[in-house]
Amino acid sequence: MHDSIPENARYRAMVEHSSDILSVVRGDGTFDYVSPTIQRILGHEPADLVGRCIYDYVHEDDRDRLEEILGRPGEHPLEARFQTTSDDWVVLEAVASRPAEDSGVTGLVLNARDVTEKHRAQERLQESEERYRTLFEHSRDAILIGALGGELWDVNPAAVKLFRYGSKAELMTANIESDLYWNPEDRRRVVERFKRQGYVDDVELELRTKDGKRLRVKESATAIHGEDGAIIGFRGILRDVTEQRRLQEQLREAQKMDAVGRLAGGVAHDFNNLLTAINGYSELTLARMDDGDPMRQPIEEIRKAGKRATDLTRRLRILSRHQVVSPRKLSLNQCVNDMQKLLERVIGEDIQLRTMLDAELPEIYADQGQLEQIILNLVVNARDAMPDGGVLEFETDTTLLSPEDGTPGLAPGEYVLLYVRDTGLGMERKVREHAFEPFFTTKGRGHNTGLGLSIVYGIVKQSGGHIEVESAEGEGSTFRLYFPVQGTQASALPESTTVPGQPLPAGDETILLVEDETSVRTLVRQILELQGYTVWAARNANAAEALCEDHGRRNQRPDLLLTDVVMPGRSGLALAEDLRQRFSGLKVLFISGYTDSHSGVELLTQQRAHFLPKPFSPDALARKVRDVLDE
Repeated sequence: MHDSIPENARYRAMVEHSSDILSVVRGDGTFDYVSPTIQRILGHEPADLVGRCIYDYVHEDDRDRLEEILGRPGEHPLEARFQTTSDDWVVLEAVASRPAEDSGVTGLVLNARDVTEKHRAQERLQESEERYRTLFEHSRDAILIGALGGELWDVNPAAVKLFRYGSKAELMTANIESDLYWNPEDRRRVVERFKRQGYVDDVELELRTKDGKRLRVKESATAIHGEDGAIIGFRGILRDVTEQRRLQEQLREAQKMDAVGRLAGGVAHDFNNLLTAINGYSELTLARMDDGDPMRQPIEEIRKAGKRATDLTRRLRILSRHQVVSPRKLSLNQCVNDMQKLLERVIGEDIQLRTMLDAELPEIYADQGQLEQIILNLVVNARDAMPDGGVLEFETDTTLLSPEDGTPGLAPGEYVLLYVRDTGLGMERKVREHAFEPFFTTKGRGHNTGLGLSIVYGIVKQSGGHIEVESAEGEGSTFRLYFPVQGTQASALPESTTVPGQPLPAGDETILLVEDETSVRTLVRQILELQGYTVWAARNANAAEALCEDHGRRNQRPDLLLTDVVMPGRSGLALAEDLRQRFSGLKVLFISGYTDSHSGVELLTQQRAHFLPKPFSPDALARKVRDVLDE
């Protein structure tokens, strides 16, 4: 050992076996002595360092710090990075001391302790805290940290935005229970649950924004424990599910309305079969009765009631939102007039209904059921906008659009205009911009699905038209609908022309009748046989093919297949396809009481097939059959 170190064996052992590096540094910064521990920590041989400058082994950014250590002996330890023989850096915590004058030691004694792992742990902790703070600050979910009693300790920007406060500082003054919960009792239940299990996971809550709006959120929270282990606070993450719940509710409402529509379609189908028999037999009976027959008046009343019921079933199908489009020429004025009594029931007594209809209005080409649905939806929308009563106006007019008019989505030409005006609440700009979007609604829960105006928009566009809305808050709304005067008939189902007072057309062809409803099958057979046709009647597709096999052995074949569309087993569509392959040139006429898109009737529109909807009159049936056979 160097002469400046005492030779006492006990002190030698303490110095050489210390876990710290002990060294003596002269005033010029050179090593006078270095303990053996330096080899374990830095890899240097102690003897190699004697006479070398300590600053050569310190990171250049830490040399000022080392100079401070050596210049102020006895002060608190400071950290500095020292280089190893493998060119790595080790963090040493060092403190300098000045030995007694009679110790024989020249210079300062430097005690250095390896704190690299501690320093790395602190860095990892700092990085973790920075990452947490980054996640905290930039999370899209709201994060609240606070006391169980309701005091907030910290909140992130997403929480400020969620609760619609002006700043973090403003939100921090809010009490969780009294200011943020819609129902404070819910908060107390959550706290009790939190105390029992130390966490909550995906619990759904109703909260309140600063401006009083209701929020639905899912919260997951973990406990903050005090020194005694008791739960003193929480860290909670809130995810806004308000829009998600609104869409789910609208989907449920839409599914409910779809189920109602299917039910309405099924009920209408059953009624259509019954009304086909009721109306048909009443007309056949009236045709055979003398004008003075005392039973004629009751039968007339039966026929009138049947016609009213027919109109009722047609309106019932408005509830089914998936109707087959059967466009034809019709009067918009007549449609409005026919629906007036129904509309007056819909709007109630506190809303006055006015009509201003152009007497010279040309006909349009549209589907009557869809047109009625447009009118009904607009009326329901207007009624909801006038909770305290008001005036609802219908006006029709015509306009001629030139290429210079530039109305979006409309080709130049003549259009029929339908104005629907109300004196209701009106719409602000944002509502007006989204009015025709599916599921958009300003009404509260349980009122409707938000589909009414989007359906109107879709139907109008499908008809080759256009719809616009003018509205302002507190000034009512005006919907302006354009319908082309000359529509395209390519998608229309061919229909016969009924001429009242003329005798029913007759024939001698052979007709294969397939109908599963006995009363309808019997009626249709009687009507056709009275007109001179030969009728093979079958209750389903298999029975029809058996009849064809039987008559085929006698070289007989049908001229016309008259079949129901929806039947047990094979449908009329499948039967028609099979028989057309078997009998070249076979004419086909479909009948059905269904009009929804799930029944297969919509394929008839696409194929431009002949179709006669139930209920039909003997006159309509006879003329339609003759039209198809003569085509």
